[in-house]
Amino acid sequence: MTRFVHSVRPALAGCVLVLVSGCAQAPAPAGPAATAVATAVKPAASPAVATVVAAASPVASPAAAAAAASPVRITGARLDLSDTTVTVQNVTGSAVDLTGWRLRVGAATAALPSGSRVGPNEVITIHSAAGTSTAQEIYLGQEAAALIGGMRPGATVALVDAQGTVVGEFTLPG
Repeated sequence: MTRFVHSVRPALAGCVLVLVSGCAQAPAPAGPAATAVATAVKPAASPAVATVVAAASPVASPAAAAAAASPVRITGARLDLSDTTVTVQNVTGSAVDLTGWRLRVGAATAALPSGSRVGPNEVITIHSAAGTSTAQEIYLGQEAAALIGGMRPGATVALVDAQGTVVGEFTLPG
């Protein structure tokens, strides 16, 4: 499986460097092939904060196929010492109830608050900090405490639905 690594440095704001390890040609996939590449980089407010927005296409693995079929996708993340955020988009014309859904970093998980939802074709931001949740901003507060230690550049954040299926994954920029 080919892995893509995103590297964002303050001096390269506005540019994306994609590194691919291995030079051997991969065999042709039996199903739809997949790539995940950074499609935009938002300039950082400080050198310690970077935001990468990603786009993904269908993938041949079962987990990736489930993610591609999901109406909800992780589209970006921002590392910040006081409030790491994950951006999630609903790509359908119907609202999606996120009750029972979780964010996972390594073995640690945090439940999204009961009653959380993302409206049709809307984007929400999930915050690791405490705060008052709104329709577009979900604050995990204490629930995110288990995730904080793993939220570092290169870590993978997974969005897991109420049935335990990983519906989206994103590698934190750094």
